[in-house]
Amino acid sequence: MVRSEIIEGSWVSVKETPPTFNGHEATHATLWTGSAEILKKYHQYGDRIGFAQCWVFAGVLITMLRALGIPSRPVINAASGDDFEGDLTIDYEFKNGKVIFKNLNSIWNFHVWVQASMKRRDLGEKNRGWQEFDPTYNVGPVSNQVLKNAEIKTDDDIFLYAEVNSDEVFWKNRNVFQTATDKIGIQLCTATLNLKTYQDLTFEYKPRERTEKERQHYVKAAESIGIHPVSLGSPRRRRSVMTTKKTISLSIVSLEPVYVGDLVNFKIKLGNPTSRIQRLNFTLQVDSLSYNGHIEHQIKHDSRTEIINPNTNITIPFWITFYEYNNKLMSFETLRIIASVEDSDGNLYLDTKKISLLTPQLEVKQLKFDAEQIKARGESIVYGLGALSKTNSTFKKNPILVTIKFSKPLLIYLNNARISIEGNRCERKTFSIGTIGPLDHEERKFLLMCTSPNNREESLVATLISNEIDGFTGSVFANTA
Repeated sequence: MVRSEIIEGSWVSVKETPPTFNGHEATHATLWTGSAEILKKYHQYGDRIGFAQCWVFAGVLITMLRALGIPSRPVINAASGDDFEGDLTIDYEFKNGKVIFKNLNSIWNFHVWVQASMKRRDLGEKNRGWQEFDPTYNVGPVSNQVLKNAEIKTDDDIFLYAEVNSDEVFWKNRNVFQTATDKIGIQLCTATLNLKTYQDLTFEYKPRERTEKERQHYVKAAESIGIHPVSLGSPRRRRSVMTTKKTISLSIVSLEPVYVGDLVNFKIKLGNPTSRIQRLNFTLQVDSLSYNGHIEHQIKHDSRTEIINPNTNITIPFWITFYEYNNKLMSFETLRIIASVEDSDGNLYLDTKKISLLTPQLEVKQLKFDAEQIKARGESIVYGLGALSKTNSTFKKNPILVTIKFSKPLLIYLNNARISIEGNRCERKTFSIGTIGPLDHEERKFLLMCTSPNNREESLVATLISNEIDGFTGSVFANTA
């Protein structure tokens, strides 16, 4: 109901987002900070509004479930698999140094769905408790116990299991040359009651990765639906030629976390554990990725021959300058590094690593001024100051003045910048900032009107989006009295 009736999904960039949907003003998904306004607008318009992504769908469903008295919470899955073939694998094709999805499958940087606690009279007493709902795909309910015990049967069971524990399979020229069993469902978590920390849920879905128990869990899930995935060593439509003895070691080593605008440093480690000299064809490819792991822009390509002596390791340093990746980043600012090596026997080795560039936090502070004091500070620019003169609300309104600035100034222009601020008792307000210049460290002032003060602190959340980068966030505990 959420996606089909209440709010439309859209994963395009900020600058590509239509200003209206169904004849009404639209909001980019990253600007929503709560579900109340979404449901209010849906009720007001009587039609779907725009726009949402997975966390927005999940938030709306949670609000609806809690309104009915059903305990519910979000589940955040890092590296979430989308297996539309139902074979518990995510398949890639290796071509010309690039790794591309072989079919409609994909891997989201992160994905959010919903757990709700309820009885399952249709599945029996053992399957009561937490049920999984994925409103992005209209999947569920699926008992968490079904996933935890690898007793999957239905299409919804299979899809949700693959989101947390499918295997990656790499193909070249109709042959499998490599698999990875620990890259999907890296961590699952939910917010704790105080909203300041996270509770790890990973082991509520599967055993620890790289253990025999996890492999047994995966085999049990596959056998329960009558399949034998190629990642377990059995051919599926194509012949597997995975080498049993590795003659080369290859790994990508990234360094410290990197902010947008900084130099990206990483190293490639190559090892020759054999007793003979090896001549290797080495290829490096760096691309920017969309939210679901598909390639958007090539950023760097390097091909060379490396000769490595017996029982020797070498390290090759690489870096990516800001000017190489500027204007090529997509939402969530993710780069993927692919390093591949082919030895003299034609064996292919591959390593991949995703790097999510960090965006600076917004530093949000509350200024302790009442309405008259705020008006008196007219010499300073205060966004939303005109709201003080509006008295058409039947609720008591209380002005809150906050300042916002970047914790770390950026090197680029941000065009069409907008800041959205919201709290439980403060109406969501979006302020148009226009263009923010490079190295901007200005402290801007914003006025919010809040209702029903209760003499206690509550969280105000601020989000900034622009044509170039979105997803800047910050928060402050403010006194709304």
